[in-house]
Amino acid sequence: MPSKARFPFNGKPATAVTVDLASDQQAFARLPITPTFFLHRHRPALSDDPPLPVPRHGIVGEDSKIKAIFQQIRHAAPYDYPVHLSGATGTGKELAARAIHDLSGRKSGPFVPVNCGAIPEELVESELFGHMKGAFSDAHRQRKGCFERAHRGTLFLDEVADLSLYNQVRLLRVLQRGVFERVGGERSLRVDVRVVSATNRPLKQAMADGTFREDLFYRLNVVPIHMPPLNARRGDIILLARYFLDRAARRYGRYPVRLTRPALSLLQGHDWPGNVRELQNAVHFGFVRAGGPIIDAGHLPPTVRQRAKKVRFRRLDPTSVSHALACCGGNKSRAARYLGVGRATLYRFLRLHQPFLGG
Repeated sequence: MPSKARFPFNGKPATAVTVDLASDQQAFARLPITPTFFLHRHRPALSDDPPLPVPRHGIVGEDSKIKAIFQQIRHAAPYDYPVHLSGATGTGKELAARAIHDLSGRKSGPFVPVNCGAIPEELVESELFGHMKGAFSDAHRQRKGCFERAHRGTLFLDEVADLSLYNQVRLLRVLQRGVFERVGGERSLRVDVRVVSATNRPLKQAMADGTFREDLFYRLNVVPIHMPPLNARRGDIILLARYFLDRAARRYGRYPVRLTRPALSLLQGHDWPGNVRELQNAVHFGFVRAGGPIIDAGHLPPTVRQRAKKVRFRRLDPTSVSHALACCGGNKSRAARYLGVGRATLYRFLRLHQPFLGG
């Protein structure tokens, strides 16, 4: 039986349109298909999104762990002492290195990143220190190395533990004396470079295994900063997902795009072994797969749908709950949806942890 229904378009009440509410196909066929229309029809399944935070030099997060990291970065940045960033792949070590550079007195100088693990062993010296024309068969011209290109700036040595012991000795000499020679050259060159290094495996274990020099470790590890994995800062998972989605939607002219609550629940429940990089890829996958203003659970990558564990009470922690309540203005129902859990789960947690939450 046809009946009259009103659908808001672009935030304004539309003229009454006769539709058959029993048939979604007819409704879709007879009404304009706009992002606002989709958002209206899916409103019960959508989250109530608090405002996105402003990234701090590319770093996004409100969890106490990431705030502590940024405080360490601010403390270390003004000084030229070497900083070593440790942490699993995808935790944002290069972003942290860039933040150190941007907050330092060298910000007007170059930031030169180099992945030590991606350079063939026979080319490491040439990549780091440059070479003279004719130094080897393919040296058709003189070339500056990373140290020269980073003069009066910052050199970021990623995966530094992948350097051979021979090249570790060459690197140690530059750090000790500030001078080096290009491959095939005789003249010593002096550079003014601040070194930030990183690795995804513990250097102390590498020293114990005999694959990393102890003297180089103490040269690089003057100011150590450990980047936490994403599953240790679960309060930032939804925040980061919305941030990546917002950037994608604005870039490709599909704004606004929203995640449904089932999709948020899957994201919140996943363990994210690939950390922030894996989360970013999952959001981009859903953005492409959905092709419209709504990203549902079925649009997320199979790995997330298959391996995601149901969010349980034990997964909540005081930091993520406090952040959710603050973002949602103290509204517990909205905070539960933000965290991807049921209201009863959140209420149980609050009863048990109220002293830790300042209430």
